[in-house]
Amino acid sequence: MKISILIKALNEETLIANCIEAALAEIQQIDGEVILVDSLSTDKTVEIARSYPVRIIQFSHKSDCGCSSAVQLGYQYARGE
Repeated sequence: MKISILIKALNEETLIANCIEAALAEIQQIDGEVILVDSLSTDKTVEIARSYPVRIIQFSHKSDCGCSSAVQLGYQYARGE
């Protein structure tokens, strides 16, 4: 695996499909993965993301959520170089 694209999200149901589609288009010709790191969205963000071939990671507790912690969580699951 050469590249991992991390998408951090919180209640992004109106934009998440376009974001995921753009990320998937970027890795189409290379060995890569797309990971959605969700900060416990209460809208349909995760439901929408499940319709795409991406890995979905979610925090266990709301108190752990944060912009930098989302990136760190994503890196822990990333398989890219």
